[in-house]
Parts: sequence; C-alpha cells; structure tokens
Amino acid sequence: MISQYPQMRRYVLTTILVLAAVFTLVESIVSQFITIPENWFVFVIFVTMIAIVEMLKNVEDLERSFEDVLSESGWSQVTRYPNFENFYEDLSESVEDAEESLYLTHIRNESPDDFDAESTKEYFDKLEHWCQTHPSGRVKRITTLSNPKMVSWGEELVQRTERISNFYVRICDWEFKFPFINLAIIDEQEVYIALTADQAEETTGLRIQDDEIATSFVKYFNNVWSKSTELKKGLESKRGVEIKQH
Repeated sequence: MISQYPQMRRYVLTTILVLAAVFTLVESIVSQFITIPENWFVFVIFVTMIAIVEMLKNVEDLERSFEDVLSESGWSQVTRYPNFENFYEDLSESVEDAEESLYLTHIRNESPDDFDAESTKEYFDKLEHWCQTHPSGRVKRITTLSNPKMVSWGEELVQRTERISNFYVRICDWEFKFPFINLAIIDEQEVYIALTADQAEETTGLRIQDDEIATSFVKYFNNVWSKSTELKKGLESKRGVEIKQH
C-alpha cells in the first residue's frame, strides 16, 4: 500500500531514520542512569539498514526517471567510452538491435585484426549475420586501401560479402598520415564516433542518441559515399597502380 504512494513512502523512511538517531541519542543519555540491555541497538541497526536500502532504491528510480525525462525533453544523450573494448561492446549490441540500416566507416591504416579484443571481432562478424537475418535491411561500409594490410583486408571483404546482396562496400582515397574520424550510424537514430589515436588500442569513442544529429551524420556519410569507389573497382585500380610501379 505504502509503495503506491511515493511521498508517503519517503516520509515513513525518513521518519525511521530520524527515530533511529533519536533512540541512539536517548540511549547515550539514559544509559548513564539506568542499565539498558546490551543488544537493544541490534533492532535499531536492522531497521535503519532496511530504511537505507529502501532509500537507495529510490535513488535508482530517480536515475531512471531522469533518463526518461531527458529522452522526452529532446536533449541528446551522449555516452563517452574511455577505451575501445567498451565502445565495441555497446556498438555490437546496437548492431544486434538494429532493424533497418547500418552505415559504417573504417578509414584508417589498421585493419580490424589489429584490435586485439574479442568485442571487436564479434562486432565485425555480427555485421554479416545481421545482413542474413535482415534481408530487407542494408549495410553500407566505407573503407580505404591505404597500405598492403588494408588491401588484403579489402580482398577478404570481397570474398566475404560478394554473396550477401545487402552488404555494400566502397573505397575512398585516404592517403593522409592521420586517421579519419570513423562512424557507425544505427538505423539513422544513433551515432557511434571512434576517436582514433596513433595505435588502434588507444581508440576512444562517443555514442550520441539523437535523431536530428544522426540525420546530419547520415548526410555527411552519403556525401563521402557518393565520392567513393565500389570495392572491386577500387581493388582493380590499386592492383593496376602496383603493376605499373613494378
């Protein structure tokens, strides 16, 4: 009954804590004049602990309520990831929950194999599985062939995706020494941003849950996509350049 009335519940819990404090104070005074059983305080401690636990539950409810208010108010929800393991763990979960589209970039000098973490490998493997379980969905990935390692990964991508009709890969020219800010856009509703450092293991990231911001990133992605080359043609062009150089 009390749980149905949050204000009454808070009042009762506060009252219990106040009474516990009063009892303790009274005991310290009365014990100077009369003898009080040694274990009298066990009951007070027990009741106080229950009250504290209940109040902590209220804090959790308040946190969830605050998140609901944020989502309803139109404020963007931003999550920061201090390391790439946690980043790819959440990204992998978002891929599983996606329903319509995945727009991805991997424009850097390191292939996925350079990320020595199970979460990263699971993420890249789940992309192909998602295509198979979502035949009406689509995956668009933009990568680069900036070095022999990335060329090898591009050739592997051709073999792994040529039988998947809804997995599209394009190549962009990225010959700079610094990495691209890579993206993963889920259902055009949330954006993962990988902030690449010198080493793959130093990658950190952000997650933005906001439809309007996601739409802006989709436009940016489509701009890069339109100026990129289909994977097979990119590989053929790369091989042609290498042959001429030899």
